[in-house]
Amino acid sequence: MAVSVIINSRAVSLTSSSGNAIRVWKTEPLKPGVVRGGQIMQPEALAQILNILFTTLKLERKNVAACIDGLSFTYRTLSIPALKPAMMKEAVERAARKEIPLPPEDIYIEWFITGQTAEETKVFVIGAPRTEIDAMVKTFSLAGVELGSIDIKPLALARAAARADAIIVDFESDSSEITIVSAGLPSIMHTATPRGENQDIEDLLPQLVDEINRTIDFHNITNKARPITAQTLLLLSGSQARDPAVLERLGQSTGRPVEIIKSKLEIPADMPSMQYAANIGLALKGAGGNQKPVEGAFRDIDINLLISRKRTTTKPRSWRTMAAPVGLAILIALLAPAMLLRNEKAANVTRLQEQVYDVNRSLQI
Repeated sequence: MAVSVIINSRAVSLTSSSGNAIRVWKTEPLKPGVVRGGQIMQPEALAQILNILFTTLKLERKNVAACIDGLSFTYRTLSIPALKPAMMKEAVERAARKEIPLPPEDIYIEWFITGQTAEETKVFVIGAPRTEIDAMVKTFSLAGVELGSIDIKPLALARAAARADAIIVDFESDSSEITIVSAGLPSIMHTATPRGENQDIEDLLPQLVDEINRTIDFHNITNKARPITAQTLLLLSGSQARDPAVLERLGQSTGRPVEIIKSKLEIPADMPSMQYAANIGLALKGAGGNQKPVEGAFRDIDINLLISRKRTTTKPRSWRTMAAPVGLAILIALLAPAMLLRNEKAANVTRLQEQVYDVNRSLQI
């Protein structure tokens, strides 16, 4: 059985699946302050809740997939020279450290190959704060649960939706995830936080529509070759999507078709699938197998931040084993200065566009 866990500031949502069907689902509320803004503030309290859930539901405690809502992260799409598989890890991590403007000792970096030619390899890179990931590992360990993977929620939602072009919105009361998938890959992953606390649906909906429209505008500015159009489907999930009126009002306010994310797994008739879309996305990890990617079709980004954590907690290498990475660095410097310069320019443009986007948001609030 595959167990998936989504944590946010209000609750823990858990599903268990076997074969192609969800068998068990449960949401347990959390007391205020246990989790805040993607950070586990009280590991012992959360571990107690997890232990009770796994015990009561009699679930397998190994190889559990999890993610935490609101986790801060950074991401980039990079191009590096085509290299042998044994050399890829060092090359990608070296390029990622160059492009991600955060101290290497503060983040875990994980990556996924999205395309390859004879000359270059394209990789999708995620950087997430070590403190938050370490807190997740500690919490599950206290609960006696062995994690198998740590994902990020927007990628789990994109996997659940499995659309080549879509606007995916996970609507929650304390934060909403807006993910734009274009040409089969995530182009923008944005967390929208309400302006104020304890707001009702009448306050939240106009703010969400505003954030959706701004995110679409930003995508269209930075992706002129494949813009989001009025016909691009908006796929909705989240606890605030349970009311059918929300679906209708979002369609009216955005002027586009809106649907609930439909599960790729068999689910019981009384299970609110929109509330468990991210869990379903976690349950589908690896379901695509090693199929050859089709140009323009949906491409699952299967990230596991536990892998990066395990790499960084291994024993220091000897000088002899470090000789290969040093040689690799020299090889990259000789073979690919133009490509690295192109990445740097592209990253600078993206950062400037993000700054303009943030300034525009602050002026319009």
